[in-house]
Amino acid sequence: MSDQEQFKPSVILAPDDFPVTWRESNDEQLSWIFENLHNPDQITQMDAMYLSLAWDDGGNRAAEGLAMPIRFRSRRINTYAYLAMVPNVPSDKTEAAFKQSEAEYEKAMGTMGLQWEREWIPEILKHHEEWDSFDLAGASFPDLAKHLETVITGAKRLLEIHMLAVLPAYVAMTEFGKMCEDLFEEESLSAARLIRGINSKTMEINLQLWNLSREALRSSEVIRILEERASDEVVSELKKIASGRSFLLRLEDYLSTYGQRVDNWELTRPAWIEDPTPVIRNLKEYIAQPDRDINGERRNLLAERERGEKAARRRIEGYPRAIKDRFEFLLEAARDGALLAESHGFWLDFCLLYKIRRVLMEVARRFVSTGIIDEHDHVFHLELDQIRAGLKHPGETRLQEAVKQELAELARFRDIAAPAALGTDYGPLPDNFISRVLGAIFGGPPQQSDDPGVIKGVAASGGKASGRAKIIKSISDADKLQKGDILVTESTAPPWTPLFGIAGAVVTDTGGVLSHSAVVAREYCLPAVVGTGDATGRLRDGQIVEVDGDDGVVRILKV
Repeated sequence: MSDQEQFKPSVILAPDDFPVTWRESNDEQLSWIFENLHNPDQITQMDAMYLSLAWDDGGNRAAEGLAMPIRFRSRRINTYAYLAMVPNVPSDKTEAAFKQSEAEYEKAMGTMGLQWEREWIPEILKHHEEWDSFDLAGASFPDLAKHLETVITGAKRLLEIHMLAVLPAYVAMTEFGKMCEDLFEEESLSAARLIRGINSKTMEINLQLWNLSREALRSSEVIRILEERASDEVVSELKKIASGRSFLLRLEDYLSTYGQRVDNWELTRPAWIEDPTPVIRNLKEYIAQPDRDINGERRNLLAERERGEKAARRRIEGYPRAIKDRFEFLLEAARDGALLAESHGFWLDFCLLYKIRRVLMEVARRFVSTGIIDEHDHVFHLELDQIRAGLKHPGETRLQEAVKQELAELARFRDIAAPAALGTDYGPLPDNFISRVLGAIFGGPPQQSDDPGVIKGVAASGGKASGRAKIIKSISDADKLQKGDILVTESTAPPWTPLFGIAGAVVTDTGGVLSHSAVVAREYCLPAVVGTGDATGRLRDGQIVEVDGDDGVVRILKV
């Protein structure tokens, strides 16, 4: 009998300061996990809507397409994001259902790379182009309402593609990692090293920003402004000089190509194209590294990967054909997976968030001008049906009171820690390809340490580094991160990637070995410990710490 079968389900008691009112009668019977990897902070009503689009719509459509015997459900509970997985087959048929799903994943892993290039990217671009061509400012209220529905419907499809791409991608990387652990003892032949150096969209965006910083270094006047002026003053100062205006043209070209990125998975955050301050901050740090050659570092990484690939093939040369074929299949699938795991974020997370945000900001402009709400940001605190009502009856709708109640709810729970789990505890997940990949992405329960000077987590990227800890809660805090500092944060999103070119090591509260923080740390050869649970709470700015990415430990060296 398995541990799962022996475990007796038990109700998880919510803390007294976090009373839960369940939306549906059976919600209490589900196992709800705080989704702090993508949403570590409170979320608004509109962010909850996006969460539902991603999991309840896109995630479940993909789950059906991949014959998964589970479905996803999301909830905003006391202003925080929670997820649950719900079995959709009888317990006596679960094992057979997982085998069928595993076969579907095998097919998907073999085709996802080509499907991304030939089918999904063209479809994604078609949606974006159609949305960009819509005249938001000139549309009537009925046409704007219709366009909102068009974007919501399109978002459901794009988020289905999102899950159809990333679920097999992460399974491929997880299964390749497991195979490499079984075949090789050397760290040089680990899966992480054999799939590093992939030219994903995330790396493309960061390398182009690095190249832009090299152009800035050609002008002493541009360097002076970047060094001496605050990030939010740089653009206005550059406009005053000829070399600055020339550099701004290159910056504007960069933003027009890559600027539809928000800093996190939230609709409330402005994109780079709206506020380029995060880009300026990174340029300021990059020009402080005039002799560094990141492009050369990437070439060396690729050469190291190719050497590892040859060594791995030599090691299994005498193995049966079935093992060698499986290695080659998983190697190619894992590399496709690594590409999709990072590239999808630009098109299917951040550009999509920006497109929805654009529509909501136009709605906000109209709602403020007609007295429906008082401030533009209040639109994010409305439910979708309330927005629909306001667009349908702008002269008759008043939503200030609904916003006031929502702001009070956010204030009520702002300083209360969201519990890691709610509902019913069914014990550990059974060991299968789905549970393995979920563990690799989200991590498990944080490990406890008896030593107050030691924080344990997941060994995500090898090596050791010491430096001053800098607690970065949001990208707006990034100014305080200096070259060689230890980046300590709850989690990172792809727009944070330029910070990896500054940090000496990375420590996160959340995530596993396939979280964004872990993957990018390995690409930058930075030591990383993820999934610590509370490093941002236990560490303070300026403390000297050692990050041991081999053992998954952070040591406080000097308070």
